[in-house]
Amino acid sequence: MKWLLLQTWMWCLLAFLVGAAISLAVAYLVFPSERDAFADGPQEAGQR
Repeated sequence: MKWLLLQTWMWCLLAFLVGAAISLAVAYLVFPSERDAFADGPQEAGQR
C-alpha cells in the first residue's frame, strides 16, 4: 500500500508544479506591466 501513498504524493506534486508554471506564464504574458510595479528606483510603471 506504500506505492499508493507515494504515487498520490507524486501526482499532487506534479499537479502543483504544472499549476505554478501555468500561473507564472499567465502572469508574465497577460500582465507584463505588473513586473514593473516592484522594480527598484523612481521609474514609473510602463517606462524602461
